Amino acid sequence: MTKNYYGLVSGLQNLVVGKKDDLSPADFRDFLSAQLLPEDYYQLLLLYYKYDNQNFTEAYFKTNEFNSNGNLSEEELGGIFKNKYSEDIYFSVLLDKIDLEQNNLTRFELEHILTQHYYDFVAENGIDFLVRWSEFELTLQNLTVVYALRNLKIDDDNQFIKGGYFSGLELKRINVADLDRQYPHLKRKYEALEITDPIQRKLKVDQIKWDFLDENSFFQYFTIEKILAYTIKLNHLEVWKEIDNNEGSILLDNYVQQVNNELETLIQ
Repeated sequence: MTKNYYGLVSGLQNLVVGKKDDLSPADFRDFLSAQLLPEDYYQLLLLYYKYDNQNFTEAYFKTNEFNSNGNLSEEELGGIFKNKYSEDIYFSVLLDKIDLEQNNLTRFELEHILTQHYYDFVAENGIDFLVRWSEFELTLQNLTVVYALRNLKIDDDNQFIKGGYFSGLELKRINVADLDRQYPHLKRKYEALEITDPIQRKLKVDQIKWDFLDENSFFQYFTIEKILAYTIKLNHLEVWKEIDNNEGSILLDNYVQQVNNELETLIQ
């Protein structure tokens, strides 16, 4: 039976506004750890394995860089490389795909393996909402590859991640204009890639992602689906803090206003 987190979702606006300047993805995850059912909290953790992928890459190449937003601590991650073993099922499955003894992968090869592993793992372990989100996100990523390959006039199917709405080969053959009726978000994404200013391009792409999240969580307002959608958005905002603090602040203000408007409509 699905649990309704009425009080939690109603209080999210205060949490976000109250920690506007320093709320990190890790802060948000830790706050929710005591609020969610174990099975729902696990779904939340699935979103954070992307940070673990980044940390795994940096540890593999010994760069001494570490992102504290990951699920595993720096010590736990180091233990994986030392013992070639992990009790975390995500990394346990990953170690069947990577031979840490060889240490001969390029950064692109490792990142490709990790990205493929992430989307495969979510497809197998995520609830329907997360599966739909990951399929959408993966398709957007592969669409970016199609755009780059067309502009560079090269043919390299190894750039694609398996999964999503279409295979890489299918996506390469698609007429973007044909996407409008069934996949309007994909057409918008492809058009956004034409924007030359990187900040404006990212703004446009993030808005496309947020529209998808809103559409797919609208009727589950007080459920884990809505909380997961919030988390994804806040993780996006964390990226903006690194890119441009002013733009990130504007996005956060708009997001908080959006949350307030939605809550006022539903709670009245």
